[in-house]
Amino acid sequence: MEIDFTTTLGLVAGVLTTIAYLPQLIKTWKSKSADDLSWSMLIILCIGIILWLVYGVSIHDVPILAANVVTLIFASIILVLKIVYRSGRDEEGKIQEDSSRNSVDQSNTLPPEGKTEAF
Repeated sequence: MEIDFTTTLGLVAGVLTTIAYLPQLIKTWKSKSADDLSWSMLIILCIGIILWLVYGVSIHDVPILAANVVTLIFASIILVLKIVYRSGRDEEGKIQEDSSRNSVDQSNTLPPEGKTEAF
């Protein structure tokens, strides 16, 4: 099977546009936050990718199919992470904190050296 210049160009373009989602996916995973990502953007993107897949199947275009399968996987993971990380928020969108983890036992703290507390 000989791959022509146009197919090679399509494959390179597909690889570049697909791996463009990796930094966002990694950042979302590490930060455990997808707050800066718009719901509508993610949903529209996934619908668009699905339509590209339908188009790629209809014209039997391997670069379009390959790129969009991987892109749909990445975009879907980001969408799922947005849903998962949203569950840790309260009604106002603030991260819910475990008060038992973040409280400091004030009974065992000492004033800084050389300073005394007045009663």
